[in-house]
Amino acid sequence: MKQGDGQGLVEPIVNRYRRRKKKGSAFWLSLAGIVFLFVLVVVLRLWMLTGFPWVRVSIVERDDNLVCLRGAMGLLAPEQEAESWLKAGIDEAFQAKLEFLGILTSSPDTLRPQAADAPLAVLVGQQVVHEAGQAAFYGLDSTLGQKDWDSPSVFRVVRHLKGWGLLDPGAYPENEGRQWQGREPDAVQLLPAAQAPSLGFGDTLMASLGGLFDARAKWLHLARRPTAQLVSWDTIARTRHTLGLCGQIIDDAGAWSELAGQPLTHLLVRKGFGPYDKREVYEALRAGHHFCALPSLGDATAFRFRLVSKASGEELAMMGDSLVLPKEGGAELLVDVGLAKTPVGLRVHLLADGEEVAAGVENKMKVSIERGGAYRVEVGIMGGDFPWGESEHMWIYSNPIRIGEKH
Repeated sequence: MKQGDGQGLVEPIVNRYRRRKKKGSAFWLSLAGIVFLFVLVVVLRLWMLTGFPWVRVSIVERDDNLVCLRGAMGLLAPEQEAESWLKAGIDEAFQAKLEFLGILTSSPDTLRPQAADAPLAVLVGQQVVHEAGQAAFYGLDSTLGQKDWDSPSVFRVVRHLKGWGLLDPGAYPENEGRQWQGREPDAVQLLPAAQAPSLGFGDTLMASLGGLFDARAKWLHLARRPTAQLVSWDTIARTRHTLGLCGQIIDDAGAWSELAGQPLTHLLVRKGFGPYDKREVYEALRAGHHFCALPSLGDATAFRFRLVSKASGEELAMMGDSLVLPKEGGAELLVDVGLAKTPVGLRVHLLADGEEVAAGVENKMKVSIERGGAYRVEVGIMGGDFPWGESEHMWIYSNPIRIGEKH
């Protein structure tokens, strides 16, 4: 064999090897570029959290003879070791300066003695499985039996017994709540355990790494608007005055330390010397004088939503109330976020029967009322989102003021 023939055989092999090596290098360079861009986006978004518009503005001092109590509702007690779970919760709530807890369990009688001895108001309600979904009841002295909660008139029975019923966090109603028509509850629950916005990849990354920049970052996924729940609530509220409560996710005794960062029920009661007992808390909850807020975004305790007379300025109703429009003089809704100045990124939305009728970017809003409906308020903060851009992070959901037409 000639020397040139050997080179002729080897050269194609070498060239193929070089081409493969070149392609392999291009692949790894492309992969490295993608990883670099991904890491850069993540770092930039996490760095952006340092400038997220958390509401740091101080609240205004109120002279309306009301005080705002913060508490947690819709807490599902575990089937096992419920007593030790509740003890840990009472201790944590007391340390966090919460004034009330609302517990749900299938066997409320087992927890009532412990609740009665607590240093804060603890309401124990019954969770039941209803043919149209799951429901819960507060304010009953005895446990409902199978025949009671299988009845289509279960909520009317509860109201007759001076209690009140809500749609349970275990399974929010399907079909936009229409299966409850004719047997509407007194309240629905927002952000319950089973219906909290899902923690996607971006949320998981922001929650786990965002704490390096700001400890509040892990709660941002709870600020996503629960659209499906709100649609169900508005559907039910069109036929009957229906209140809203926010729930928490406390899976075990060790998770109670996360309580203060989750959505809390803010309850407005007449100013007194305190502490406020179970009866006062229960009456204000049943009246609907409360709203849901995410405290990790900011202090919402001075928020107010009222209906006043145009002629005299007299208050006609506050959130949770139901009334008929006055025949003369007209009325207007007043929204006051209760901050000393308008924070960056603030968004205020007024909705009637689920449809937005007004929006603003200031602390206060005044809207004349020309027609009836269930009017409620949503307040959000515009801020960075993952992986880029920005979105509205929901901070406050008020209870509705239901206004009937003029006669």
